[in-house]
Amino acid sequence: MSWRTLSLFLFLVAFQAMNIYIVRSLVLEKEKRIKEAMKIMGLSGWVHTVGWYLEILVIMIWPVILMAVTMTYGKITERSAHSLIFTFLFSYMLASISFSFFVSTLFSRGNVATAAAGVFWFLNYAPYFFLQQFYENLSDIGKLLLCLLSNTGMGIGSRILAAHESADVGVQWAEFLDDRTTGDISFGSVVLLLLLDAVLYMIFAWYIENVFPGEYGVPKKWYFPFTPSYWGFCVREPLGDLIVKQQRSSPHPIPLDAEDSDEDLISPLLVSRRSPSETVCRVGYETTPL
Repeated sequence: MSWRTLSLFLFLVAFQAMNIYIVRSLVLEKEKRIKEAMKIMGLSGWVHTVGWYLEILVIMIWPVILMAVTMTYGKITERSAHSLIFTFLFSYMLASISFSFFVSTLFSRGNVATAAAGVFWFLNYAPYFFLQQFYENLSDIGKLLLCLLSNTGMGIGSRILAAHESADVGVQWAEFLDDRTTGDISFGSVVLLLLLDAVLYMIFAWYIENVFPGEYGVPKKWYFPFTPSYWGFCVREPLGDLIVKQQRSSPHPIPLDAEDSDEDLISPLLVSRRSPSETVCRVGYETTPL
């Protein structure tokens, strides 16, 4: 391992501490029911997630800037484009934050999550660690697929960066997606895959959080992303059919001849003396006449 690769590997290890902190904080919030309390008060789940993400981003951007400056002016990557080095580190930072969110959804106890976070972090890097001796024999597609693991992608990107620096050319925007120097996969493809990792990890976190919300959450069906009601689209059904469904699903069916004054008791359908053939727009459990 060259000293350039080693310096970037130490950067990866330094991020592990932040990863453990993020996972522990998110799981403890879930364990103490703080997140559910905020939902009860009307805070949307996506607003809560974005708030956490931005808070962590503001904290972690400073080590990234410091690392980029150190690499540039510390003669570690003196021949590479400065902005490209920052883009690489910034992409890895986003992937690391998203990975922490993803890991946090797998646990409901803070102490267990804290211990497991370090293990998951190492497993994310393990493929590159064990495949270094076979790296030259890997196909380009294999290397790109390995980059879907953010820490492994960081290792591959560091190797490519070190190879360009050793060739006295560095990584440049002109060869962002076309590596004509080392014959390896392009440095730009690693950067783009790190950004893709950030998106994929957040999608996984969003899905698991909804299907397995923990002890205090309300789980959704595994196919919830494919239901129109989740995205706010109306499902038009005859009012009579909805009444029948409500009667069958309710443990205490309400008589169909209920008085108008009892309309609130027929929640969640909010049905009174309307025509059974009347069309209603159902979004989740709410109904609205069309």
